[in-house]
Amino acid sequence: AYLASCGGIVNEFKSIMNPMWFTIYYDNNLDCTWNIELGDIPGFTIVNKFFDMEFETGCGWDYVKVIDGEGHEQNFCGESRKGVFYDFQSSYGYDYYDDFLVHENEKNKRTPTTKLVNVSNDGFPDRMFVAGGSATIRFFTDSSLRHGGFSFDLEKPSRFELIEYHARVS
Repeated sequence: AYLASCGGIVNEFKSIMNPMWFTIYYDNNLDCTWNIELGDIPGFTIVNKFFDMEFETGCGWDYVKVIDGEGHEQNFCGESRKGVFYDFQSSYGYDYYDDFLVHENEKNKRTPTTKLVNVSNDGFPDRMFVAGGSATIRFFTDSSLRHGGFSFDLEKPSRFELIEYHARVS
């Protein structure tokens, strides 16, 4: 199944969580929530197909939040390409900066919009095991720099991932 909307319920494996209903860059001021409800299973794996969020040391501008069924929260951001600023003067709504210094100076003028816990600002892992059959994924953006977003697959975990998880929590 394919899920390309700003939030919803995901209740099967192989669902692709891909809020890229936008063309190239995600929209500003998004607050999207996907509730994953896969039933009574030992766990599932989030597979990172693509991840491009605005970088900020504490992920305080644009980020993806994963909350497992136990309520443990992790927050992710990190750039894989240069974003664009929304420009009210542009007839197309976008202003593509070729000058890297202008891009960095604009970013440095802004203040993070929130303080997060358990932050990873260098992107999302290739694979992330989540214990149990439920979790929540939230996608937040602020009102300026836009990036490419993300695309995740949900898969049954490998035997190795299950063993590794149980070895860590024992």
